[in-house]
Amino acid sequence: MILGDNLAAQYLILEAAEMYHFANLQKTRITVVADDKSQIEGKIKSLYPFLDKTVDIRYEYTRDFSVIPVLFPLDDISLCFAALDEDGKSVYSSRNSVSNCLSREVQQKKKHPFL
Repeated sequence: MILGDNLAAQYLILEAAEMYHFANLQKTRITVVADDKSQIEGKIKSLYPFLDKTVDIRYEYTRDFSVIPVLFPLDDISLCFAALDEDGKSVYSSRNSVSNCLSREVQQKKKHPFL
């Protein structure tokens, strides 16, 4: 579950699609909880039209999440991220750092395959 509808939320959705797809031979399920679910849903669908081939995304309103009982099922949610406005750049930087580290590790193994 991702709480938010900002740049950080978009990066978290992409991270889940890239890193966790088909680990158990099923699509990763993502629930996005946002103040305006139609805005982030439209943005994600327009920017990444084939994302639904990798992940199953469900969009819910914050107002439905903040009532007791919650108005949508929570039994299949195992992890939750809160995407704050200032988090977008840090998530992007983290993704690039991890990618660069992995790239350097692969290059090192090619140079020294027995290390």
